[in-house]
Amino acid sequence: MDKINSGNLPSIILLSIDSLRADHLGCYGYKRNTSPNIDNIVNEGLIFTQAVSNGTSTDSSIMISILTSYVFKHNMLGRLSSKVEALKDPLPEFITFPELLNNKNYRTAFFGPAIIASFKVFMRSFNFFSACPAYLSKNMLFPLARYFLDKYNIRFGIIRKIIFVMLKKITTIILRYSKGERADFVTDKATRWIKENKSGPFFLWLHYLDTHAPYGPPEPFNKIFLKDDIYHTGQKLPILHIDKVYAGGIPDSIAENNITDVDYYISQYDGAIRFIDEQVGKIM
Repeated sequence: MDKINSGNLPSIILLSIDSLRADHLGCYGYKRNTSPNIDNIVNEGLIFTQAVSNGTSTDSSIMISILTSYVFKHNMLGRLSSKVEALKDPLPEFITFPELLNNKNYRTAFFGPAIIASFKVFMRSFNFFSACPAYLSKNMLFPLARYFLDKYNIRFGIIRKIIFVMLKKITTIILRYSKGERADFVTDKATRWIKENKSGPFFLWLHYLDTHAPYGPPEPFNKIFLKDDIYHTGQKLPILHIDKVYAGGIPDSIAENNITDVDYYISQYDGAIRFIDEQVGKIM
């Protein structure tokens, strides 16, 4: 960073997409047209055929990305420890790359989902930080409920099931009506910030969560790949209770109307990718 001159500094935009599979993008050979805008970026730039994440969850991988460090240095090897450490502010000697850019007179900003709203290192690192409130997140209720039920040893099946059924209904409402962390809402805020700071140089980071389960792409993206000619496996899997291991089934926390058709959920996932891709086109 010391070699960067003060004149003619380039603006930088970093887009990260949670739970995105490379093999569901056109630039990696996927048959569905999920990513025309991302593919166009690839055609004008570089594409990597191998990438390894330092973390196994959003908490750890995002935290380590901004710290440019390793999970074992920050006690983030497990999912619970990652969530705990994310709430702390790392020691001052761990300088993040947005902070390095701040020192080079960059304006820095982050826009993203609720899961990052409590990450103190993000709040500290950016000139402008905007994350969806936790109560509008589709991914906060179930982990919190499970934590408190286990903490107070509430293990009666019927009580737990009633609570999770209620949470599923609340999550469905959030998914349907709240735009708090939806890709278009994040993009709208980011584009307004770009217009206000286009004199640059700036560093902008957007993190999209729509490809993280439960899937809920808005119309027409929820229907764009439904029952097309790509997937006709006919495979069905059982819906599994949240307390069970998810391998071999559909978690009840993301199941829709007791649908067990695997092709349906793949179409919703791909629809979420296409929805995000449209937002990428607006940014670029």
